[in-house]
This record gives sequence, structure tokens and C-alpha cells, in this order.
Amino acid sequence: MKPKIVRPPSGSIPAGPWSQGVRAGNLLFVSGQVGEDARGVILEATDFRAQAMRALENVEQVVRAAGGTKADIVKITAFLKDVRYFPDYNDVRRAFFGDRFPASTSVVVKELARPEYLLEIEAVAVIGGQALD
Repeated sequence: MKPKIVRPPSGSIPAGPWSQGVRAGNLLFVSGQVGEDARGVILEATDFRAQAMRALENVEQVVRAAGGTKADIVKITAFLKDVRYFPDYNDVRRAFFGDRFPASTSVVVKELARPEYLLEIEAVAVIGGQALD
């Protein structure tokens, strides 16, 4: 099966040569999502929790556009600009996923693509398979 580009109808158009998601069979690979809305407006540069929740919601929008739900997300990777954000990230992740946690990796980085970004989250989902229980 040929990979298919996935773009949520309410999502912003990528500004560069990348796709928000690529589906290959049951696998969906979601490109890094940040704390900005569909118009490309970045949330408050000092509000980590708001950016983290928006980034996760943006991941979910890509998953939904591919026919899945957040229960289909099996792996997330977060790139945080500061290790001090890690406890807040855990709280936001817990609020977003409830008690159904995907596998997760968190990496602290020096910079992201824009200075206003406090984190970026990428994901892998299995669509049409068995959701996380």
C-alpha cells in the first residue's frame, strides 16, 4: 500500500516541505506538532502548559483526520526546551490521555524551529488496529 499524506481539515498548511501526517497501512506517523492554532498563531510564549495541551490536541487532529482517535496513539516523543518543564509536561500528558498512556520519550533540546516554541510533540498511531486498553 502506498503511503498517504494526512492533513486535518482544520489544521494549518505546513510552511515547509513536510506533511503533518503520513499513513502507511495501519501505521500513522505524525510530524512534530507545536502549540499553535490552525491559523498558525503561537500560544503565549511563556505558557508551557497551554502550548503542551495545544500540541497534543494538534496531534489528535492529525490522528482523527486519518480515521483514528487518541486511543490509537501508541508512541509519543516530546522535545522540551527546558528540563524544568518536565513536571508540567507530565501533568498535561496525564490530563490529555487519562489512564491510557502511550509509550513515551522526552528529550531536552537547546532550540526548536522558532524561539516561541516551548516544546514539539511527534507521534505514532495504529489506525484500525486494537486501541490501547
